[in-house]
Amino acid sequence: MKPNVCFPLIGIFLVLGISSPARSAPSSRPTSRASVETRSQEIFKRILHKARKHSWKSLPLGSLVGRIGEQFLNVPYKGGTLETSDGVERCIVNLVALDCVTFFENSLAIARIIKKGKSRWADLIKEVTYLRYRKGKRNGYTSRLHYMAEWNQDNQAKKVIQPITQSLGGVSYNKTISFMSKHAKAYRALRNNPKLVTAIARIERHISQKPLFSVPLAKLQGIESKLRTGDIVLLASVTPSLDYGHTGLIVVDKKGRALFMHASPAQKKVVLDKPLHQAITAYKRVIGVTVLRPLEPTSQR
Repeated sequence: MKPNVCFPLIGIFLVLGISSPARSAPSSRPTSRASVETRSQEIFKRILHKARKHSWKSLPLGSLVGRIGEQFLNVPYKGGTLETSDGVERCIVNLVALDCVTFFENSLAIARIIKKGKSRWADLIKEVTYLRYRKGKRNGYTSRLHYMAEWNQDNQAKKVIQPITQSLGGVSYNKTISFMSKHAKAYRALRNNPKLVTAIARIERHISQKPLFSVPLAKLQGIESKLRTGDIVLLASVTPSLDYGHTGLIVVDKKGRALFMHASPAQKKVVLDKPLHQAITAYKRVIGVTVLRPLEPTSQR
């Protein structure tokens, strides 16, 4: 994940062993950033064509997010796709391989630009930038919203999402976030630039000042009927220094079950999994879930 979980990024999984670092390589693995972008643009165009053909723009935003997410089923799981070899922070949009955060983030971004009537690749880059970076502005590695707790806070302020955890019976708790600064060697950018570690530690202290909210696992099955397709689910981590360890989307099926759709590190691809309370039993280091509901975009956001 990234804290940008799956966000502190792939480091979370590798250090904690939340997922296996191995994955099945796609049959024609991209060999360069240019080839990944070209293939990603082709996938983007296919999704937009399908959206126009079936009038997806008329769907409620959550339903549209779910429909977009379904277009990524079976796409390979891969962590660390946002990191660059030269250390220059770029807004990378990779639709060829996804981690748990880039899966839901790209689905949300594509849904939002469809709602806005936009269709260029540059529009998607702009939208992902708005979601991924603090106040929607890219300004180096530390401007990226590495922790989902801050992603939640920042995108609430931008009116991208609304938190519904408390209305579902979620409880508050305080946590001292410090995972990235404590495991700086797991992150290329931090390993190569110690000054960034100081900046990340300062961000962590700011995040830690606000309480987190999650629905305890024991109550999870009871609230699933209140979930909607497109709801974003964050799996709260038991690890003392970490906020969340995995993310995904809800898809409510025809039977009314709240299924968990996510880029699974265990299954090495994007999957439509079991009902949420059953699906997350595979993640042993989870204490509860935080739920965020996407808000209909306006032309201003």
